[in-house]
Amino acid sequence: MFREHGVASATLDAVPYEYEVALTDYGTRSELSDQLRRFVAGVMRAEQRGDLPAIDATVDPTD
Repeated sequence: MFREHGVASATLDAVPYEYEVALTDYGTRSELSDQLRRFVAGVMRAEQRGDLPAIDATVDPTD
């Protein structure tokens, strides 16, 4: 999570209380950008190797 100075978000503040997620703070946009690049590269490698689980055809993604 990266927050601009002076910007508050009640939605982001409520996330840990509503969902089982881990929020990570990034000090700069470049730290966030670097982490996103690593994450996307990992997903792309997993997809190329066939390591990602199949999407369940019975689940409607619009639900």
